[in-house]
Amino acid sequence: MLMGNPRFMKYITFATTLIVSACAFAAPSRVLPPVARIEKASTYFLAPTVGEASTAEVGESLYTEGIRTVTRKFRATLKAGATSTMDRGYVLKVNPGTQVAMKMRPENNLPVACFTTNNTGIIGFFGDRNVVGCLIDEDKKNIFTAAMFEGYAPRFPLSNPVPYDVEVTETAIEEKDDFYVDMLYQGLSKGEVKISYREFSGGYARPAFTQDVAYELAADGTTTLAFKGLRIKVLKATGSTISYVLETPLPTMMKYRVPASSGSDTGAPKPWYQK
Repeated sequence: MLMGNPRFMKYITFATTLIVSACAFAAPSRVLPPVARIEKASTYFLAPTVGEASTAEVGESLYTEGIRTVTRKFRATLKAGATSTMDRGYVLKVNPGTQVAMKMRPENNLPVACFTTNNTGIIGFFGDRNVVGCLIDEDKKNIFTAAMFEGYAPRFPLSNPVPYDVEVTETAIEEKDDFYVDMLYQGLSKGEVKISYREFSGGYARPAFTQDVAYELAADGTTTLAFKGLRIKVLKATGSTISYVLETPLPTMMKYRVPASSGSDTGAPKPWYQK
């Protein structure tokens, strides 16, 4: 009988060894790798602050207001160090104060920060002693709570939670829905303050709406710039600089202003990176 054949039993033992070895080095479950955390948002802006004394030079803006599109990139600063002993001898170690560009899990947007691991044991499935391991913020509370390989599902515990701060870098880009107004100081000539009003839509100037206006200074060197409901109190003007206070922004910009203010008044949730 085959079961009593020593040669057959040797084949069974060899096959069993191969199966066990294959299981030991089987690939973990795959997931999509983290992607760069870059967000795009439309933001409202107004400068200067209403009621605030300000100064501008010739060619600089006295008043600007509108909405613009920005991209946001995020950088984490670790507030603690930690170690994670991962699968197949890989160890992920991070130090406090380390700064790293943030990524996110594409399936659930969980914050992630990735580093190069060290391998203290055998070279396993990955075939490399230095592979990418990532910290993951499982609760979106600005605290990394677990580790995982880049592109693989299993998670591994950390020696301790790792809180982190987030630095946000915004870069303005041009989108078709962007709109803003700008009022420039053009200098002083023959006792008159020269102002240029401009409008921009989708990143392009609207020449038909550009206007150059002049305002005569009073005997004390002051005046009020009145333009389409806008009010700017001029405190002092020279050929090179102007000191002023923005009293009332353009009423026509109210439609952009109200959504921006109502968001904070209604207690809208903070972004994930503001805790």
